[in-house]
Amino acid sequence: IAYTFNKDEYISYALDFIEKGFKFNPQNHELILHYANLNILLEKYDYAKNLLNKLLDKDPYHQYAWKLLSSIYYFQKDHIEALDAIEYAILLHKKDIEAWSLKGEISYHLNHYDNAISCFQNVLKLSQNTEKHATTYEWLGDCYDIKEEYEHALYFYQESIRLNQILGIEDSRLYINCLNCLLELEHFKECETLANKCIIKFPDMSIFYNYLAEVFLAQDKPMEGRNAFLKSLELNP
Repeated sequence: IAYTFNKDEYISYALDFIEKGFKFNPQNHELILHYANLNILLEKYDYAKNLLNKLLDKDPYHQYAWKLLSSIYYFQKDHIEALDAIEYAILLHKKDIEAWSLKGEISYHLNHYDNAISCFQNVLKLSQNTEKHATTYEWLGDCYDIKEEYEHALYFYQESIRLNQILGIEDSRLYINCLNCLLELEHFKECETLANKCIIKFPDMSIFYNYLAEVFLAQDKPMEGRNAFLKSLELNP
């Protein structure tokens, strides 16, 4: 019954049924994992961690338990512990896409950008899912962006935009990231073209007029830059 209610709006109902089942069968590993997962969704991280550690004491090679434990540490921003747990999970299952993805995110937050890139490249090799590829391309863009390798960053942001469009998604953040890269690369004409496209796509967002103004000023066009800034102020006084 708990599985029927395992949606965001029914989590508390699911938890109630799982707790009742847990009282009758506290040694059932599948039940423990589902119970821990529900507590993670409810942000009861310490309780979920306690459940998983007890399970791992009895079954130290349970890959999914290690992965869940890593996710808890990640949510708690304890990235060192999260990395230790996810590395063990990957040792137990080297083709786990979500484990590689989580390790990539953890590595990124630890400023281990080359390791993160390697993890995300593994995700792309293992996954055939368009949504997963779109998200992974964005992470790769972020890694290269922070490494100041803007050509690579731009490529991955553009690939993420392309795949998101296939999924019917337009994410303004990705366009902003592309504009930042184009400015850093001093590709002013491309930046101007993209900023104008973004103004059409996102007409209520003043930030794209700011980028347009920056581009004009970089090209020694002060009047055009002033007009773009004024338009930005109209949208966001």
